[in-house]
Amino acid sequence: MSELRCPTAALLAVGLLVVVGCGKPAAPPAPPPPRDLSVPVTLRAVEVATVPRAIEAVGTLWGSEDAIISVKIPGRVVAVAKDTGDGVEPGEELMRLDASDYTLDRAHKEAALAESLAKLGVAALPPDDADVAAFVQAQKARLPAVMRAQHQLNHAAQKLQRAKDLAERRPPVISQQELEDAKTEHEVAKSTLELEHRTVELNLREARTRSAALAIATRTIEDAVVRAPATAPGARPTPYRVAQRMAAVGEYKSPASPAFRLVALDPLKLRLAVSEIHFARVRVGQPVDVRLEAYGDRRFEGKVSRIGPQVDPANRTFQVEAELTNPRSNESNEYLLSPGAFAKATIRTGVDDGVVFVPLEAVVSFAGIDKAFTVRDGVAVEHVLSLGARRGDLVEVRKGLESGQLVVVSGTTKLARDVKVTITSAGSQTNPATPEPAGSLGSSVATPR
Repeated sequence: MSELRCPTAALLAVGLLVVVGCGKPAAPPAPPPPRDLSVPVTLRAVEVATVPRAIEAVGTLWGSEDAIISVKIPGRVVAVAKDTGDGVEPGEELMRLDASDYTLDRAHKEAALAESLAKLGVAALPPDDADVAAFVQAQKARLPAVMRAQHQLNHAAQKLQRAKDLAERRPPVISQQELEDAKTEHEVAKSTLELEHRTVELNLREARTRSAALAIATRTIEDAVVRAPATAPGARPTPYRVAQRMAAVGEYKSPASPAFRLVALDPLKLRLAVSEIHFARVRVGQPVDVRLEAYGDRRFEGKVSRIGPQVDPANRTFQVEAELTNPRSNESNEYLLSPGAFAKATIRTGVDDGVVFVPLEAVVSFAGIDKAFTVRDGVAVEHVLSLGARRGDLVEVRKGLESGQLVVVSGTTKLARDVKVTITSAGSQTNPATPEPAGSLGSSVATPR
C-alpha cells in the first residue's frame, strides 16, 4: 500500500515545484488589429459641354391655302375644265355654267340704258360725280325740252320788262291786270325751266341705275365661269392643286354650293401641338426640322411662323405653326410633301454653354429623389440633383453640381451623408461625345423631362 502512494506523492511534489519555480502567470494572447469601416469609392470628374436645345413635337401638314370654291349664281354645268390632282394657276377656269338666260338679261339691260341715254340726248353717261347743272349747261344744245323752256323764260322776261315800262308812263299805257299777267307768265316760264332741269336730273339718275343693272348682268355672265382665286396685286402667284371635284356636267348648281376644293402646295404649313411647359421657349423664326415616315431619315427644313396665344385646357398644349418649302422630285417634278400627312418636328430653340453631365452610375435614385455624392475631408457629401436629358452613359444635371467637381461612380449604394470613404482612384475629366445637330435622327437632343 505504501509503495502505491509513493509515485503519486512524487508527481504532486514535481508539479508544485514547477508552479513555484515560474514565479508569474503566462501572458494573454494579443488583440486583433482594428477594422477599417470606410467605404472604398471611385471618383470621376463631371463633364461640361455645349448643348443644342430643341423641342420634339408632332403635327399635320396643311396647304398654305385650302379653299372650297363655290358657285355664285344658279345654273347647269356645261363644262368641267379641271379634275382631281390637276394643277391650277391663279384665275384659271375650273368649270362653266349655262349663261344663255343671263345673256338675254344683259341684252334687255342694254336696251333700257340706251333708252335713258336717248332721253338725255347723249351717247354715254357722264362721270358719277358730275354736277347736274354743269351737265345741263354742257348738253343744253342736245336737250330740246330744256332749250324750249329757256326760250320761253327769256321771252317772258322781255315781255314783263315792256309791261313794266308801259305801266310806269303817265298816264299808264297798259292796265294793272295786263302787268300782273306778264308777271305770272314770267313765273310760269321760270318754273317750267326748273321742272325741265329736274326732269333731266331724274333721267340722268335713271340712266345711272340702268347702267349699274347692266354692269350686274355683265358680271353675272362672268360669274358663270368658275375660276381659281386670283393672286392679290403685288403677291407671289400661288399654284393650286385640285384636292376634290364636286361638280359634273349636267348637274344643276345652286348659289353657294361647293364645286372644287383647292390646296396650295408650296409653301406648306405644319401645325404642331406643343406642351405648355415650352411656351416661353418657342419664338417666331426658330428653325424646324421636319421628318415624315415616308422619307425615312430625310429632313425638311422650315421656320416657326406663328404661335398660338392660348393653351388648350383640354390637353394642355398650344399650337405652333411652321412654314416650309415643298421641294419637287427630280424625276417627276412633282411635290414631295402632301397636305394631311403626319409629321414629326424638332424646334431648335437655342444652344446652352457650360452644361454639366455626370455618369449614370453616379446617380442614386430613391423615392423619386435623385442624388449624387462627392467627397470632402474623407466623408461623403450628398447632393440632390435636378436632372435633364440623357446622352449615352451620361445624364444632364441642371441643378445640384458644378463644373470641376468629382463625383462618386462606384460604391454609391453603400453611401449616405457623412459616411467615411476611401478613394481608390479618381478619373480625370473627359469631354462628352460631340453632339449631333439638334433635331437629327438618333441625336440626344436635350429636352426637359
